[in-house]
Amino acid sequence: MEATLGRLITCKSCVKAIRPIAQGGMAEVSLSLLASRRASDQDVRDFAQQMVQDHSQANRQLRRLAMRKGLSLPSGMDPPHQLAMNRLRRRNGTVFDRTYMREMVQDHDATLALFRDYARNGDDPELRAWATATLPTLRHHWRMANRTAGSIGGASPYDNGRRD
Repeated sequence: MEATLGRLITCKSCVKAIRPIAQGGMAEVSLSLLASRRASDQDVRDFAQQMVQDHSQANRQLRRLAMRKGLSLPSGMDPPHQLAMNRLRRRNGTVFDRTYMREMVQDHDATLALFRDYARNGDDPELRAWATATLPTLRHHWRMANRTAGSIGGASPYDNGRRD
C-alpha cells in the first residue's frame, strides 16, 4: 500500500510535465496531417508525413505510460495550437508551407526545452527515461524543420547555428 501511495504522489507531480507534452504531441500530428494534404512543396509534405509517423508513435508510448500511472491525458489541443491550426486552415500554397514550417520550428524548439528539462530534472524515473530516449528524435526533427524551412525560403530565425 505504501509503495502504491508513493507512486501516486510521484505521478501527481509529473502531471505538470505530461499535459504540455501530450498537447504538443497531439498538435504535431493534427497540424502535420493537414500539411501532408495541403502543402505545395514535396519536402514540406515529406516532413509532415514523418512528423505524423514519429509523433503518433511517441503519443502512443506516452498514452501507455500515463495509463500505467493512472493519469489521464488531455483530449485535445491547447488554445495556442488551436490558433495555429486555424491560421493554417486559412492559408494555401507557399504561404501555407512557410506558416506550417515556422510553426514546426517553434514547436520543436519548445518541445526540446520541455523534454530536456524533464530528462534532467524530472522526478518520475519512467517518464524521465522516456523523455531521455525521445530526445534524439526530437533533435532530428528540429534540424529537419530548420532545414526544410530554409529550403522553401522561410529561413527560420530560430536556427541560430545551434546544434541541438
